[in-house]
Amino acid sequence: LDEILPQRAALLRAGRDTLVAALRAAVPEWSVPTVRGGIALWVGLAAPLSSALVIDAAAHGLHLSAGPRFAIEGGQDRHLRIPFTAEPRELERAVEILAASWRRVTAGIRHEGSAAPALTEAIV
Repeated sequence: LDEILPQRAALLRAGRDTLVAALRAAVPEWSVPTVRGGIALWVGLAAPLSSALVIDAAAHGLHLSAGPRFAIEGGQDRHLRIPFTAEPRELERAVEILAASWRRVTAGIRHEGSAAPALTEAIV
């Protein structure tokens, strides 16, 4: 464990830093937290569309779980859990897919801020 821990910490740190930077650049309207540990970010979305977002992203090869998957009584559709355990290059590609999916999903939002009906089933 003493030999593995520093290596694993360095890999997670690189993944976290890559994911944070890529998300902040690609989807600046999202709330991307600064975390000091763990293996995932809980990102705040600009609209309650994480369920629709993960369905669209899955159609393009990226599989995540929407916020409601982690809520006992529903809700949390304004949040998306994104692990940073993959290699930095894979995380950058994941952000490209997420940003494109976000543009497609939000294309149905009306100017007054109310969303068009969204799909509600999360990808496991």
